Amino acid sequence: MIPPRGWNRALPWLGAVAGFCVGVALSRTISMAAKPGQLPGIAARIGFDPHGYMWRLFVLVACPIVGGFFATWIARAGESSSEAAALRPPLPRTAVILLACAVATLWCVSSLRHRATVNIYEDGHSLLPASEYLRGELPYRDIVPGHGLISDGLLQAAGLRLFGNDYRGYLRTETFAAALFWPSLCVLALVATGSAAAAFGTLLMTFLSYHEPGYLRVIPSFWVLAFALAASRRGRDRLWIVCGMLVPIALLVAVEFAVYSGGAALVALWVARGPRLRHLGRFAAGAAISALAIALVFAAMGILGGFVETTFFYLSTLLPAYGIPLMRPALPWSPGFSSLAAFLSDPTMFLYSVVTLSVLVLGSVLPLGARIGDRARAALPVLAWIVFAMVSVVERRHVSYPMFLVPLGLVLLALWFKGERRWTSPRGLAAAAALAVVVVLGKPWRLASMLASPDISWLATFEEPQRARGGLFMPADAALVRATNALIREANLSPEETWLDFANAPGLHYLFARDCPIRYFEVAFYESEAAQDEVVAALERNPNVRAVLVRSGLPSDPIDGVPNAVRAPKVAKFLELNFQPFLKQDGVEFWIRRPRP
Repeated sequence: MIPPRGWNRALPWLGAVAGFCVGVALSRTISMAAKPGQLPGIAARIGFDPHGYMWRLFVLVACPIVGGFFATWIARAGESSSEAAALRPPLPRTAVILLACAVATLWCVSSLRHRATVNIYEDGHSLLPASEYLRGELPYRDIVPGHGLISDGLLQAAGLRLFGNDYRGYLRTETFAAALFWPSLCVLALVATGSAAAAFGTLLMTFLSYHEPGYLRVIPSFWVLAFALAASRRGRDRLWIVCGMLVPIALLVAVEFAVYSGGAALVALWVARGPRLRHLGRFAAGAAISALAIALVFAAMGILGGFVETTFFYLSTLLPAYGIPLMRPALPWSPGFSSLAAFLSDPTMFLYSVVTLSVLVLGSVLPLGARIGDRARAALPVLAWIVFAMVSVVERRHVSYPMFLVPLGLVLLALWFKGERRWTSPRGLAAAAALAVVVVLGKPWRLASMLASPDISWLATFEEPQRARGGLFMPADAALVRATNALIREANLSPEETWLDFANAPGLHYLFARDCPIRYFEVAFYESEAAQDEVVAALERNPNVRAVLVRSGLPSDPIDGVPNAVRAPKVAKFLELNFQPFLKQDGVEFWIRRPRP
């Protein structure tokens, strides 16, 4: 007979597991069929609706949490954790110095192996808006930032002015901005674990899966989460205010990561010490202050309406255009995997396993609210961030996004499981063994070959156009630059004349210092009827649009294998009527505007 106290502790876990099973069953009933009038994309081509994946994710997360809350209510599991709420002593100076050295070493090692090659498609997402800003044009009104105002052009425009208006200046800007990644992750790990050793281990484990100099868009999200964890543990009003103020700023850097960190901050608030409503008021006040300041600046610039419409309404409509099939979860004994190690070594399957564990932990422990220990109080918001970031995986298989914090989440779970016991205790040894298994699955022995300096002798460089200086061009990108030089020469384009990009090469306008005649930097952004009408109208009234790029030769042409003429048929029809073939060279094709009758 299990004693009542044992039932009280076990029942929330059983409720979360039961809820997860119900969620799996319910998710199977959600229709995935494509909707009539769905925007063209690989989803419509295959015949599924990406919103179905989102609803399935919601059900799979919500059901275990509801199950945990219900089971907790039945069990009346209101007992507090046995963990003490002791204040942590300040870090010794030696630990701080060693952590700083570790951060600097990781950044230097990753930078030494990193040879940033030009990617006219990916880099163009920030270079094209930056180029337009340097011409005096405004965001949202004249060009639509796809990910966030700061990361999509504003920071790069400032960097190009500071470091030089060419690719060398762009790479320096990206390097300096990304250099904040590892210090930010270190601060977050230190706040979450309270241990220099655990923070150091988190950095090393993260480096196994992500060995790049940094990723700008996720950095503000780290700081939101760090302040939320500190405020949750200490209960200080000013920490909640700062945390709230950072959320709108994070929204300007990357919309999706701001949402993930905002949701994780609410989880931290739910389990925080002290009066919950008071904390929520301080958090909301901080967010309101920051949002109001941003709104006043945008209103003065005349872009507030465009920012609100784009960020909160337009971007969400692009899911059918960009959604791709989700890699279906498998079982360890599935035919595609030779062993359990092979299953767990697969990044996607490993992530699915971690997310499943995270959802069960959240479902069973969240119902306790603030009646938990500091280890759980630190782990739950981080696990929630990982679960929220699964939205990016569902949308476009961005497995690397939640993986940014998976090592920290696992370290926190290990510390939570160990409790106040020694590492030599049975629980400590089990926690250490679990982390060791994760390290082995990361195959650290591959780092030596992966960190070797790559051969760059076969990459092309250009002195003309001037903005291409300092860049290393892959063959397809180099062919596009040469073909564009030929177009300008043979069509005798003046500096004021430009082309429409109908082949997803947005960085080309920056390289040749040409005006982008429309607000969108790739075809998938203007698939709706209204957006296509806007593009056609812009082309009709702008005689400086002398040419159109109809084939770039880049892997992004077409996106997901869906022809651009299928994505934007109205625009394609207008181009057929008003432009004619002019230049074909190395897989690149330009059309020229027909003479007016």
